[in-house]
Amino acid sequence: MINRAFKFIIVSIFLLLGVNLYAIEIYIDDFQVIRLNPTEDEKVIEEENEEISALLKNKILQTSTISLTYIPISNISNKPDDLNILPIKNTLGALAACFFYKIDYILFGEISIETYNNKYLTIIKLYSKEENRIIYDLSYTENVNDQNEYFLGLVNTINQELTVILKQERLEQEKLEQEKLEQERLEQARLEQEWLEQERLEQAKIEEEINNEPEEDENEENNAENEDKNSIIGFFTSIGHYFILNSEWKESISSVTCLELGIKFDFEVADNEKFDFLLRPGFLFDYSFAFNKERDGQIIHYHSLTSRLLLEAAFEFSDKFDFFIGSGIQYRFDIIDYQSPTNSFVTDIPYALGTFASLGFDLLIGKRKNTYIGLTNILDFTFFNELDINLKVMVHLYFKF
Repeated sequence: MINRAFKFIIVSIFLLLGVNLYAIEIYIDDFQVIRLNPTEDEKVIEEENEEISALLKNKILQTSTISLTYIPISNISNKPDDLNILPIKNTLGALAACFFYKIDYILFGEISIETYNNKYLTIIKLYSKEENRIIYDLSYTENVNDQNEYFLGLVNTINQELTVILKQERLEQEKLEQEKLEQERLEQARLEQEWLEQERLEQAKIEEEINNEPEEDENEENNAENEDKNSIIGFFTSIGHYFILNSEWKESISSVTCLELGIKFDFEVADNEKFDFLLRPGFLFDYSFAFNKERDGQIIHYHSLTSRLLLEAAFEFSDKFDFFIGSGIQYRFDIIDYQSPTNSFVTDIPYALGTFASLGFDLLIGKRKNTYIGLTNILDFTFFNELDINLKVMVHLYFKF
């Protein structure tokens, strides 16, 4: 019952996170300028082309509003390893830019100038990553007497038309989002109704079983078993010895003992006649102690403190015994007191992350079968500058409340 409630809550949370809020941001590439029948020097032409491109870009940037914002793509494309995809010349280039810079819209184009009659032809295109196509294509031509006035009219046309196009596109996206949210709401309501109906049937079944029990003693025994099944939290403690398999201190210290305590949680995943399958997450705290091997006057006290997050898979047979296997992550820090060559005491406190694997078995004792006694083997790895590996063999006691 608890597991089904937990699954329902998780599904509901994911269904409610389907809302996507966004702002319309359009990135602008540098516009290419092409001169037909040029007569000026190449260097002069290049400088004037850059000025014309910058003039058009700046006028577009000045029309930014709260709902429609223009941003130079140079703000995010000044890295030296930018794939050489700028300037954009076609749809394929726009697709590459949107993918590489993770943007939704890119505005690009070119300005053709007939130098002999001062005629300007400007082609502007807007590419949408969402639709994977050009959603706006404008050709704007005019014999130019006043360059500033020409670009002002062009920019006003671009801004007005894009505002209408993107507003309509956003309305369609919001409509799709609303339809999606409505479908998710209906699905959530259906799941909730199924869950409530299942709870009702299970409650009715439990009441029927209680009413059909012939003897009070058997009823009390079943109540104890049900109480044990609902007890998912327990206290864990163990004591044992550890073996140093690899450590920079291996040749200097001799391990003495290790202690461990913490809590575990039992979640029943499968229950059948042959065995029960459980998942046991938990949090444990471990203390280990060692001292120097040789009695040559040098003194070493080696304390190791470790906190562990673990997840075990347990297989329980006939309410008599089980075996388990698990793993997890750990954080360890050591306190090492040792005598230096100058006969002064030095304390070193290294710390590092690590991982571990565990294997063991339990015997279930007591009338309620809620007390476990067994053996645990732990192989842990701690990532100091040199990998530290220990094997721990411990006798443990696990008591479920």
